[in-house]
Amino acid sequence: MPHQVAAVSEIFSSLQGEGTHMGERHMFLRFEACNIHCEYCDELGKPGYDFDLDATLESLKRLDKEFGPHSYVSLKGGEPLLYVSFLKDLLPKLKEMRWRTYLETNGILWQALEQVISWTDLVAMDVKPASVTKERSFLKEHEAFLKIAVRKETFIKMVCSKEIDLGEFKELCEMIQNVITRHCPTGAIPILWNKINKWDCEDPKEIPRPSLRAPQSGAKQSLGLGTGSAISELGIASASTGTLPRNDGIRIPLILQPMSGEIEGHEDPELMRLLGELQTVGLGILQDVRIVPRLHKILKIR
Repeated sequence: MPHQVAAVSEIFSSLQGEGTHMGERHMFLRFEACNIHCEYCDELGKPGYDFDLDATLESLKRLDKEFGPHSYVSLKGGEPLLYVSFLKDLLPKLKEMRWRTYLETNGILWQALEQVISWTDLVAMDVKPASVTKERSFLKEHEAFLKIAVRKETFIKMVCSKEIDLGEFKELCEMIQNVITRHCPTGAIPILWNKINKWDCEDPKEIPRPSLRAPQSGAKQSLGLGTGSAISELGIASASTGTLPRNDGIRIPLILQPMSGEIEGHEDPELMRLLGELQTVGLGILQDVRIVPRLHKILKIR
């Protein structure tokens, strides 16, 4: 039976420019199609070319030989999970070659994720505020997706613009914390800091837990921002108080990424000030909320 074919826009080696593994050298496999059309997307219109399994693996081998070693093979898009049949052929082969796999996804196609999660080492999941994407809300899909993703090392990215609705932002943060609190196995934590990338429930006492402390009440933010009126309207007094119980054994980072338009988001002082307010709101609910612009745009690399 012939292998599946996928529409691939490009295969290249570069530094990871987003998220918790920013600065690592990755091989990138970019798929063409996407199931949504975010207003800010800068990948629309890039043509794809048919790649079968053998052609894909040969391209990755050549890249790794010339530019390696690489930390991960990063699958991005578009939306890689639209090609789930192809991934079911590809991912086991990548594991046979001892390459770690990094799935960049819009966090919607949870049924497809269920089919490939066992071969995935890291899930870089977007959550999409409708007020930013100008699409419908995907809150329920994101929740179902995250329940599966937390079986592996996971972080969540949210692209934020000045049009983001603060109530919607808080709702997304509460959904994330609900999944962490209610759907991570009892007595188990995702071992993020030592790259084991698996759940270890056998003897949690032997797991070296990191020090996770909530921000001190009244502490100044790194951006020098106070608790502005937008935060007060949401009823959040400080970064150390939240409406949900927090499981201190679970730490899934939420990355707030400034949206780029005519200029890069990090160059917009008004947007960066808003991200500081969002971070304060998020830290009232979650353990780990970071403001991270796109490194590859700052360095002007691919």
